[in-house]
Amino acid sequence: MVPQRILETGVLGNSDSSARVEYKGSSVAVSVHGPVDSKNQAKGYNGVTVDITVRTPSGIPGTRERSFEESLRSIAQRCIKSTVRQSFDVIITFDIVSESQYLFPACVIALMAALRKSTVPLQDLAAASVYNFRLDGASSNATSMELVVSMKSRNIMFCRMTGLDNYGTNLSELTAIAMERGNEERQVQLEYILKSVSGPTKPW
Repeated sequence: MVPQRILETGVLGNSDSSARVEYKGSSVAVSVHGPVDSKNQAKGYNGVTVDITVRTPSGIPGTRERSFEESLRSIAQRCIKSTVRQSFDVIITFDIVSESQYLFPACVIALMAALRKSTVPLQDLAAASVYNFRLDGASSNATSMELVVSMKSRNIMFCRMTGLDNYGTNLSELTAIAMERGNEERQVQLEYILKSVSGPTKPW
């Protein structure tokens, strides 16, 4: 049985915008505060500062959470629209409730839905997919590729590979396969992200 996928926005009252996602065994809530006047404006800095925190049920962040924060910050910054005349901060907090292999895509879906619901100016949206496959001669080693793709340019914003470094395989070919196989899932994500702004979406 395929785990249910649920997307809701406006679920947290103590934020400017929020979203909750249950996606293939992972559950994540995200809150967005902002845009607020930038602390760096007085220093002559113009642009967007994105502050991201990833919290776990144990409350003890580790190397993985720090890596998630950097990756999610990069994705958010590429989606948020900034101008040379405006400077503002956006504060985003992720609370991981439960997790599976699909935790990072769940975070990306929640991030996009919360930003889309907020008043933060956007220039793009992103969607994520995970493609699992086995390489020839690697019957005992599962391999996977996570992709986050711009919905505007269709370019890859983020790519993470697991179990592929030990094989002399053409990575560009594998990336092309992962892009193609995950296209339908990413399109469905985008549809639900856009629908979630108007209210709760049906499980998909």
